[in-house]
Amino acid sequence: QERYEALCETLAENQLSLVRECCFFDETDQLFLNSAYIANKLKSFPELPEVYICGNDWTAIQLINALQLLNYRIPQDVSVVGFDDIQAATKIKPALTTIRTDKEYLGIASANCILNRIRNAETPFVYAQYMTKLILRDSTL
Repeated sequence: QERYEALCETLAENQLSLVRECCFFDETDQLFLNSAYIANKLKSFPELPEVYICGNDWTAIQLINALQLLNYRIPQDVSVVGFDDIQAATKIKPALTTIRTDKEYLGIASANCILNRIRNAETPFVYAQYMTKLILRDSTL
């Protein structure tokens, strides 16, 4: 939800709009494993956006597979961006443009928060933001 809200905020700041009728809001992870389902839904859209910005790399990879099933060229016809920078992002053709997070740092920070709460249940909840880095690859122009 936070990634979606940040995306909408960034689009608005740059006078860009989200084409809601071309979005995948209700699909479960299980549905996104089915490229044929995604391809059929893509065919139902009036047009495709210039870019799909996905909440994670697995979703982006499945979306690329479905777009390619429909003979769309990535990134010439539509660009795709993921989030997480998983290993598979470099294996797919075209390689996936993604947002990298420092997973080790996030893991350590999460473990410390949990340990602090175990030691003292009154420890306040922590809201933290972490730096990310755009990793440009071949799925965007």
